[in-house]
Amino acid sequence: RFFEILETQKEKIIYEDERLFAFYDKKRLRSKEHILVCPKKHIADADSLTVDDIPLVELMHKVALKKLQELQPGEKYSCGTFFIPPLTLFFRFGFHEPPLNSISHLHLHGIVEPIKNEYMAESVYGTMLTTPQNMIETLKKRTVPLNTTNPLLNPMPKL
Repeated sequence: RFFEILETQKEKIIYEDERLFAFYDKKRLRSKEHILVCPKKHIADADSLTVDDIPLVELMHKVALKKLQELQPGEKYSCGTFFIPPLTLFFRFGFHEPPLNSISHLHLHGIVEPIKNEYMAESVYGTMLTTPQNMIETLKKRTVPLNTTNPLLNPMPKL
């Protein structure tokens, strides 16, 4: 689905370079801003990543932060856990990991709070998101993608 946006709906793209593209999440109105940053190379999900993908995760986070700052100019930003009005907008960044991802294409959520729906704030875009920092710590220990060892994701070949 995300490649369809990249290939046929260029007007929706808010950022693009040789490796990544970004666009508004369709649930954008539930928060002050909500964008998705995706690699152009197809990567199914976070379980497909390894230690070699740490630079990609870092780049996705950097692009999301820069784009949100452009969309909300003149504000001071915090990626921490405290919201201190009126000087600080709280940013949330994260990946949905299997089985919590609904799209089979790796993407990083970049959100400027507040999120208007409490359920969405606490679960879908709260505890169900893995921050880029936590993803990097996980990847430092992963030399092979998780989904290559899962027989449910890689059924036996037909003989």
